[in-house]
Amino acid sequence: MKVSRACRRLPKTYIEIPIEWEVYQMKIMTIVKGQVPVERRASFEVAYRSIRENSLPPELKMSFLTRGTDDSGTYVIETVWSSQDALDAMRASTKPRAIALFEEIGVSPKVEIHEIVGSVP
Repeated sequence: MKVSRACRRLPKTYIEIPIEWEVYQMKIMTIVKGQVPVERRASFEVAYRSIRENSLPPELKMSFLTRGTDDSGTYVIETVWSSQDALDAMRASTKPRAIALFEEIGVSPKVEIHEIVGSVP
């Protein structure tokens, strides 16, 4: 069976990544969450968007930056990885960029790792 390739055009705060249909079979999502001070929010969003200018590991399938709607400064970076092994290999070789983005502005983020057990389009 041939795998179709697609490219999703996402809002500017998201990274544009070619996505294969098999993305729905991904297993692991990292969730990195922190409170960003109001005076650093704009630069934090710019820093996240600049990630697309760097080489991304092929095991990174999707990444989203979300901001709470309650104006509390809560930001979340959700990233989908092809497998736990891929995530472990990346973490063994370098500090995860999502964590570094928060730390660069003086925020210690909370990190969670979830197994994806289902999806709805």
